[in-house]
Amino acid sequence: MVVGQNQLTPRMVSSRKTWTYYVLGSVVEVVLLLTIVGVSWFWPTTNHPLTSNAVVEPTLVNLEDVRQDVQVLKKMLETGANLDAVREAYSRLENATFEIAEAMYATPDA
Repeated sequence: MVVGQNQLTPRMVSSRKTWTYYVLGSVVEVVLLLTIVGVSWFWPTTNHPLTSNAVVEPTLVNLEDVRQDVQVLKKMLETGANLDAVREAYSRLENATFEIAEAMYATPDA
């Protein structure tokens, strides 16, 4: 039997199905990519993403209290005080550091 030009062989049919699969897959992939790009392009942004637009209120730091806490911690370390007391004094100094940084770098919102 001779195959004419208008007749398809089983090998040609399976070949077309394979190419259809790849073309359809590529179209779906491009549509998903464009959707991701579109959503990310129009995604709402904020002025302060790390603070969720929370208003940062700078606090005033009493430097005399910080000096006193430093002296207390120094005396505790020299005398070999209780570890929990040393941790508490260190924690107070650490909190004072954060308050100083907030006072220096916080920007008031308009």
